[in-house]
Amino acid sequence: TFYVSKVENQTIVSLYFFIPNSHKIQVTQVQSWKTLFKAEKPLSPYEEIKVKNEQLQQLASKLQESEDQYKTLTNSLPLIIFSLDKRGEMIYSNDWLTHYSGFISEQLNATKWKEVVHEADYHSFVALLDECLSSVALNIKLECRLKHQATGQYLWHLISLAPLKIDNGSTSSWIGFMADINTQKLLEATLKNNEELQITQLQLREQEASLQQVIIELNRSNRELKDFAYVASHDLQEPIRKITFYGDYLLTQYKDQLDEKAVTYLTNLVKASKRMRTLVRDLLVYSEINPAAFF
Repeated sequence: TFYVSKVENQTIVSLYFFIPNSHKIQVTQVQSWKTLFKAEKPLSPYEEIKVKNEQLQQLASKLQESEDQYKTLTNSLPLIIFSLDKRGEMIYSNDWLTHYSGFISEQLNATKWKEVVHEADYHSFVALLDECLSSVALNIKLECRLKHQATGQYLWHLISLAPLKIDNGSTSSWIGFMADINTQKLLEATLKNNEELQITQLQLREQEASLQQVIIELNRSNRELKDFAYVASHDLQEPIRKITFYGDYLLTQYKDQLDEKAVTYLTNLVKASKRMRTLVRDLLVYSEINPAAFF
């Protein structure tokens, strides 16, 4: 038995089937009736359209539910998740991208990410997008700095892209994520600086040891030079003293017997010997000076 009723602009057809209650209905029987009812061919084109429409509505509802679940999942992860078409333009991004950069997908597509990617990393970033369009690689990765809209700081991120294949094996789009690795980069830089500092300290210690050796050699050389100067000055004083003595003796005792030129030569000889004697004495005094007294 069926009944036809109208509610506003809709027509409702209700189908009733009376089942005797003389015996208990098993679950398997109910399932058999449902299968038979679903497999029954439509009675008219109208019924066919109605069934297809219901199926499309169910499919759309499932797709919407799946999309909502996907958005909920991607928004719950602490990552920037996005997808690109074959032209390299963004077709989806989770809320993290807008929260971080302050831009929506359409704005980023229009500006080609220039307002977000650091100037020093922009060329590599654009090259990555171009590579996505022509590359057959399974995965592409890049490290670059992205501007945080709240602080204005550029933080390091790891960008990873993977192709989404369809049935014939071709790439329909790209799915990717951006992970904050700024702390890791700072740690790497700190470790590198620490390693370089340790190397520098080691080199300084080696240079200090080498300098100490040079100082030891210089002190030894200075002692030897001082000893030599002392000995030389004492040894030089005796012949100079004799030259001065005999020069004076000749000038005083034999001046009348010498011609004028000889007197001049002897006078110059005595003066030169006296200057030489003064120089030797000064050298002796200098050799006895302790350089450490000036420091």
